[in-house]
Parts: sequence; C-alpha cells; structure tokens
Amino acid sequence: MRLKRNRLKPYLIRKAVIVTSDEGIKKATYSDVSTEIRAEIWPASGRLQAEIYGQRLAYILNCLVDRETLIDEDDGFCINSDKVTHKVISIKRYTNHQVLELEQCRD
Repeated sequence: MRLKRNRLKPYLIRKAVIVTSDEGIKKATYSDVSTEIRAEIWPASGRLQAEIYGQRLAYILNCLVDRETLIDEDDGFCINSDKVTHKVISIKRYTNHQVLELEQCRD
C-alpha cells in the first residue's frame, strides 16, 4: 500500500515515559518533547475490530504512517491539540508502512 501525500496530515507524537515519585510510585506520563509526523487517520470499523474492541470501538482510530517513523506502543498522539489525546495500542508493521491503532485517552 502506498501513502498518498494529499491524504497525509501533520500530527504530534510524544514518547511514553515512566516517572518514579519520591515515594517509589511509578506513573506513566508523556515527554515534553514532541515530534511531528505525517499520517492518515480514520475511524475504526469493520467486523474484526468490532469483535476485538466491542464497546470501545467508538474510541478507536486507525492510523497509517511511513515505515521509517519511530513509534512505540503507549506513545501519545496529539490530534487537533498540543496535549496527548490518543494512545498507541497496536502497531502492525508492513514492508512500506505501519498501521497503528489509537485509543482515546479518557481521564
């Protein structure tokens, strides 16, 4: 599958960081440094994703990025905002691209 340039839009990603408090409690947060990537995003749908995610399907997005983009699970994705709105929950790597599944952060 080829990435079409006219469908790609700029988004910010932030790496997941585990911070330990003075009392020894570990908490996952996101770094202050953000990296801009170009990606295509669309809502999750279909029978397979409905079976996997069930009621959570409304909060899931699919994302298509270039193969060279360095991204890991649990990294934060900033959509229409400077703060993290979605979290990477799945990465499928193919020859020329990666397909990510993003879940909305519900605080």
